[in-house]
Amino acid sequence: RLDYWARDAKTILGRTIPPGQTAMQDLDSALQIIFDHPNIAPFLVYRLIQSHVTSNPSGAYQMRVVQAFQNNGKGEKGDLFAVMKAILLDPEAR
Repeated sequence: RLDYWARDAKTILGRTIPPGQTAMQDLDSALQIIFDHPNIAPFLVYRLIQSHVTSNPSGAYQMRVVQAFQNNGKGEKGDLFAVMKAILLDPEAR
């Protein structure tokens, strides 16, 4: 039965989602785990730079934008506006 599986704990990227949550709570937990993973910023940044500026960004360019992803200047992580600003205003983008 499907509801049997929904009640069990789940493991994603080595972290456990507790059992007994609703499907929406499970989804929120899974997305938070993915968002917190250390590889998500470099992966997203690389793809965004490729699609908006250059197909082969330098490592330094990527790291500057990853820093904007990690901290938008107000201590917030994942601010897409700050990331796009860092991508488009970087010296390598000009």
